[in-house]
Amino acid sequence: MNYKERDPSLCKQICNLPIGETIKFTPGSSDITSVKHLVKVDDRGRPNKFVQGKEPSCLFLSLANALHLSGEEQLAFKIVQVSSNFFGSKEVCDKPLMRDILFTTKSNGYHEEGERRFKFKINKTKHPVNALEILQNDMFHQDIIYHCVLTNSHSICFVGSMIVDPVFPYTLPRNEKYLRLCAELNKESLEKSEDLIVQCYKYSKVKRNN
Repeated sequence: MNYKERDPSLCKQICNLPIGETIKFTPGSSDITSVKHLVKVDDRGRPNKFVQGKEPSCLFLSLANALHLSGEEQLAFKIVQVSSNFFGSKEVCDKPLMRDILFTTKSNGYHEEGERRFKFKINKTKHPVNALEILQNDMFHQDIIYHCVLTNSHSICFVGSMIVDPVFPYTLPRNEKYLRLCAELNKESLEKSEDLIVQCYKYSKVKRNN
């Protein structure tokens, strides 16, 4: 792999790296260094229950965190269980696809007897997705989740006034600035802000009968 041609900025960091220091890579997040300094202290929101590790697990963990924040703890842990099983049975280079998520949430494909089922109305946003419109939709509804894939193949969620990105140990303010941060963790994006989301599914809770 020719890093000099593929990622000049990474090559420069490696060449200038002091002896004894390391660069932390987080596959799936597109981040190559610590990201905490990128978020102002006052902008650091509620803690994320599940922080992304070495696996490219943002597609699972972004939704798991959003479910947990919206009060669906059991379903959040089910997503994490499915994620753990996925990466335990796949090669490290394999990345999950949205159909793997939907098999869990829409089809209850991994549901076991006695477990609580996912009961959401799930709608796919028509292409092209206007990210700025998604940013503004349902900001005051804690029970509505937007699960998105960005142009850098990273996955985040919007719930209430929060951006849920599993790279960070806390939620981010739901605004254009932090949407761009999530989409530019590895390199500057040339896309306009409205074009930063390539795939989006809206989760709305289905009211249960008493």
